[in-house]
Formats: sequence, C-alpha cells, structure tokens
Amino acid sequence: MGYENILLVTGESAKTVGFDYIEAALRTIRRHFSQVSVEVQPLEKEEYESLIASSLKGVYVYQETYHQERYRSCHPKGRKSNFAYRLDTPDRLGRSGVRSIGLGVLLGLDDWGTDSSLRPCTFDTWSATTGGVRTQSPFLVCIPTRAPSNQRR
Repeated sequence: MGYENILLVTGESAKTVGFDYIEAALRTIRRHFSQVSVEVQPLEKEEYESLIASSLKGVYVYQETYHQERYRSCHPKGRKSNFAYRLDTPDRLGRSGVRSIGLGVLLGLDDWGTDSSLRPCTFDTWSATTGGVRTQSPFLVCIPTRAPSNQRR
C-alpha cells in the first residue's frame, strides 16, 4: 500500500534543474513508483527518449498564453523566450514515444477566453503533424491555472 504515481515538478532553469538533474531524479525514485511523470521545461526529443529509458511515463506542459506579444513580454530572454519551441513541445513529446502528454494553459496573463479556446487547437495541430503517433501518446487535459489579475504584466 502506498503511492503508485508521482509528478516531479521543477522550475525552468536548465542550469539548476536541467536534463541531467531530471534524469538522476528519475533513476533515484523509479523503483518506488509504478508511474513517474514530470512537469519540467521543454526538452529536445532525444532528451525525452533518454528520460523514457529512465522510466518516465508522462510529461505535463503548460503554455502561459497563446498571445505571442504577451508571451514575449513575460519571457524576454533565455530558452523559454522561444515561443515556437514552446508550442512545438507536444510534437517532440509525441515523437519521443512518451506514454502520456498533459497539456494546460495558465489563465490570467491575457484574455482567458482566447487562451482557453486556443488550447484545443494544439491537439488538432499536433495530431495533423505527427502521423499517427497520437494513438501511442494520449493527451491529458490539465485543469487551467489562473494568475491573479494583479500579477499581469
């Protein structure tokens, strides 16, 4: 009796909690859980494949906003500043063969109606570009989180 599933959540600093850190964490805890998932910064397809070899079963990814200018103002530099790279994450995940993909959006940085209505478009775009991988990697829809209005930028 105990927990069977665990979600490891990190920040998005590749220097502090980069690929090597995530891989070491998976190898350390994998024997204690039947399913290990992560919510980490977007990675390369090959990095996801290595994590799968270390017992990774699922990945959760949040898109802060689908408004490109607002996104740019929130993330002006670094790896996270690449809007297209962030949007392509589900595609890299599917191509890596990860068992489940969780997608969510952070509501409150821009118009919540637009952001919440564009989330399903990610599913359609991804399904059209992956050539059937979707059947191997089902989507999980993450319940949207909301930033308080006083934190809007």
